[in-house]
Amino acid sequence: MPRIPQTTRFCKTCQQTLPLDRFNPKDRRCYCLQHVNAWMQNHLNKDPVITRTRRAIMGVRLRIWMEKKQFEQTELNLSCKDIRNLLTPEQLDAYRQWAIVPDNPLMPISKSNAVVIDNEHHRFLVNIWKKSKDLAKYHYFLYEHQFVDYLRKDYKS
Repeated sequence: MPRIPQTTRFCKTCQQTLPLDRFNPKDRRCYCLQHVNAWMQNHLNKDPVITRTRRAIMGVRLRIWMEKKQFEQTELNLSCKDIRNLLTPEQLDAYRQWAIVPDNPLMPISKSNAVVIDNEHHRFLVNIWKKSKDLAKYHYFLYEHQFVDYLRKDYKS
């Protein structure tokens, strides 16, 4: 039995049978070019914001995951949604300037055990914990002590 050439195709969005030249010849999608192009334009307009936010969240999450060994933690109970809720939109835009550390380094990091701090304070706290492993000292520098970055050139005593 000879094959009958197909001359029309059904578009799911239009709910109409349209000629083949209204569809992409490279694939057999059931959406006409008009609707595929409209979807792409809509997607491209939203994509930069979504990508930037996702990159920021994954960057913060990777840093937490890598520091899990320094805090001697076995698990990470902080999801990407939790990170997005902890950081403000301004902090997400400048995510390299912010870090999340555990409130109690002896417990696994989670939403209830997470504190957002700036980068310089973060490096200082991680070094304090690596050298001393003293929880009282860690909490002192996390909450009570006014952090001063002595390495900055504009610092004057």
